[in-house]
Amino acid sequence: MALEIEWREPPASLDPKDRLIAALKENPRKWARVKAGMKSGTGHHTWKKLGLEAVSRPNDKDDTLFDVYARFVPAVGKATGKTDVNGVLAREGTTPPPKTGGPYKYRGTDATTTAGTP
Repeated sequence: MALEIEWREPPASLDPKDRLIAALKENPRKWARVKAGMKSGTGHHTWKKLGLEAVSRPNDKDDTLFDVYARFVPAVGKATGKTDVNGVLAREGTTPPPKTGGPYKYRGTDATTTAGTP
């Protein structure tokens, strides 16, 4: 009996997260809001584990909720070895999205600030 093999690439994933990551990779260095209205500002860690740069910001309409922004940054250029206020490893020529609204809580402290002021 002859062995039948059909050589072909599998179809694209139907998982929405996989499709979102693919879209971010097609638009490198462009920020996209990937989650809105989260109760915790720590949701960006999930996206970082997937190899993306990600930050959380207070929601535009309700500052008790958070939105997560992510982008794909190709591994070109050298890392500066420094992290920004969001804990993102800074690369030459990259910046996080601007802070909006406030107050903010930084690094688990109760200190609050106004927009853009650490």
